Amino acid sequence: MLDKYVAKLRLDTTLIDFTDMKCQRGDLSFTFRGDALPPKSFVVLDNEQKVYQLIHQEESEVETEEEVDILMSSDIYSATLSTKSISSSERTR
Repeated sequence: MLDKYVAKLRLDTTLIDFTDMKCQRGDLSFTFRGDALPPKSFVVLDNEQKVYQLIHQEESEVETEEEVDILMSSDIYSATLSTKSISSSERTR
């Protein structure tokens, strides 16, 4: 589910990993608050474990290179999701 309200955005998902053509299910929420200052503007919530993580936006060059190395050495998978049932409506408060 994707929910947007003014400068706030929330994405709820049950798909947390997709490895070797197998899905791992969970209950995650990603929230972005455009009106908040980093690091509180982007938060990942694990609703099952009842924990959250503030996403840090600044990375050093070494961290970026390590992430690129990991991504370049990983297999690429492609998945297709049907978007026929997606609709949008105005939020009421």
